Amino acid sequence: MKILTPAFASLLTALLASAQSTAPSAPQPETKCPAFPDRLILSKLPDPFTFFNGKKVRTKDDWACRRAEISALLQRFELGDLPGKPDKVVGVIDENHRSITVNVTVGDREISFTSTIRLPEPVKPEPEPSPEPEPEEPEEPSPEPEEPVPEPEEPEPTPEPEDPDSVSTPKKKYPAIISLGYASIPAPEGVAVISLNNDLIAEQQGRTRSRGKGLFYDLYGADHSAGAMLAWTWGVSRLIDALESAQGSQIDTKRLAVTGCSRNGKGTHVVGAFEERIALTIPQEPGTGGAGCWRIADQLRDEGLTVQTGSQIITENVWFSTRFDEYANKTGVLPFDHHFLSAMVAPRGLLVLEHSGIDWLGPESTYGCVSAARKVWQALGAQRNVGFLQAGEHNHCQFPESQRKDLEAYFDRFLKGKRAETGHFKTDGEFEWDESEWIDWETPRLR
Repeated sequence: MKILTPAFASLLTALLASAQSTAPSAPQPETKCPAFPDRLILSKLPDPFTFFNGKKVRTKDDWACRRAEISALLQRFELGDLPGKPDKVVGVIDENHRSITVNVTVGDREISFTSTIRLPEPVKPEPEPSPEPEPEEPEEPSPEPEEPVPEPEEPEPTPEPEDPDSVSTPKKKYPAIISLGYASIPAPEGVAVISLNNDLIAEQQGRTRSRGKGLFYDLYGADHSAGAMLAWTWGVSRLIDALESAQGSQIDTKRLAVTGCSRNGKGTHVVGAFEERIALTIPQEPGTGGAGCWRIADQLRDEGLTVQTGSQIITENVWFSTRFDEYANKTGVLPFDHHFLSAMVAPRGLLVLEHSGIDWLGPESTYGCVSAARKVWQALGAQRNVGFLQAGEHNHCQFPESQRKDLEAYFDRFLKGKRAETGHFKTDGEFEWDESEWIDWETPRLR
């Protein structure tokens, strides 16, 4: 083994440096190779227009089938099973029409719950101006009355007994907003508000305290697969059943909206997706688990944002089925994301009210997710039926006055049958949504 002397080692180092300086330079990556992306999106948003078996959605009838498939997928992997209509549902409205009691029977089990009803104030007509008195004419002396000739009397006909249904005036029926918990959006003139205490149907007081508790589970068992949000959906459906059949109801069940905020906004999103008798769905600031997509929320978390994700949400409460626990930490393997949940509402009305200034809600996630869902309305030729309003500078669940005009337009169109300008997509969020990062599928025009 030869040992290099210090002098020889110095000479060798100098020769190597000289060779490197005269050698041609290596190609620079930025000029010869594709740029490495700042964002690594490993799982894009799934295609709503492709069936699970790979067949494409090409017609509106195909979409009806795809919607049913999406419903089955959401129940199987995330929400649990939604039971069918019970054996018996009876609604009883109190005499002042301030509440409705819903009685439900399944087999030998019965439950009942009461929802408050606030009918709109009657619109007072403007008083008509009093007519001016006509000038009095001078009275002429009356002639002497002639003796009347008596006519033969006819027997009076015997009155028939009155049918109360035939003589009663039909009561006016009002469109209505069903609110999960307290409604924090302003109700328009002429629209009733029905408040459902959804916590009675399924509790949401924490993961360890509330699983399997509530009236829904009294009927179907504490081990039923449905999470709280799907149980609330069942409760809204039974409320509508009762409103449809209750004697004396003043609610028009063809013109119903549903709303709720925050955790109840997540539930509102699920209710509107699964209950097709809802004409207008208005989730308010639901964030992840409602309007937001799991995949986008996970990406934002990985980039350092404090945002709610699937892995966090299953530790907080019982909104989802325990079936979701297996996938909450690997949402990229799911055959859907929550743009599918929003798309289930199509072509009915959907107006998502979100907050741009609360990171926990994932502003970019909700905007991007509803943007992806919007393509289903586009494919169905019903783009004006979906809207998204996202504003900051207000407290969570505090309705900003800047959104009132757009909100009233949706009420006019879907609850009052008026012409109105809808379909707005607005945000004041400080983010840049790049659709190409998340969507690699085409939007068809469905026949």
